[in-house]
Amino acid sequence: ERGCCCNPCQPIDLTPYILKGTLNTITAKFYEGCWCGYFGGTIWYDNLIENGGFEEGTWGDAGDCCCGECSCTSGASCTTIPGGKRCSCPNAPGGSCEFVSSLSTDAIEGKYSLNLTGRNACACNAKRILKFEVGKTYKLSFWYKHVRGPDCPRYCIWNEGRNVCDPAESLCDAASRDGNWHYYEKTFTVGEGTTGLVLYFYGGDGSDTEFSTNLYDDVRVVEVN
Repeated sequence: ERGCCCNPCQPIDLTPYILKGTLNTITAKFYEGCWCGYFGGTIWYDNLIENGGFEEGTWGDAGDCCCGECSCTSGASCTTIPGGKRCSCPNAPGGSCEFVSSLSTDAIEGKYSLNLTGRNACACNAKRILKFEVGKTYKLSFWYKHVRGPDCPRYCIWNEGRNVCDPAESLCDAASRDGNWHYYEKTFTVGEGTTGLVLYFYGGDGSDTEFSTNLYDDVRVVEVN
């Protein structure tokens, strides 16, 4: 691969990109910034999210993040399905609910993405963010796809210690409902009092009896230099 957007052409030291830790790879193309010269290898980024591409499975069993009486640990009946679990709860407030966490072969990278499907439930999957430091700034990025239903893709970074979702966003613009994959990124700074960070993705918001399905893939949290 060759590219040039600087004059004169300067060599690049790739050492800063080869970091120890939990690593994900992308092919040797810079999506930001300027580079020039020949390079045929792979750039390594220190990703603070393990299994961000879901090639090793979902982040856990299906969960319902908006109904305490209807979860995989209390009141729900769960069955194993290919790549995950489907749970239902007949006595949830507002009527019966269902929530699914499984793998989908509709993926932006690799073989799999995360499928979250919910009906009258906040179907969710969560992953702890590793090795963060208070006061430092990080970039969250991922791909998402709305497949069906009224509920938009959304996420929350739950801040343990401060007990707040920060950042959090519902991705409800018109483009997000066109049935295609979309890229999202957000920078955030870890505030004082933070003791832990957990990233949540959702398949529904619990407000509708119609099924909603959202897909997520290539999830990354990296430190901003």
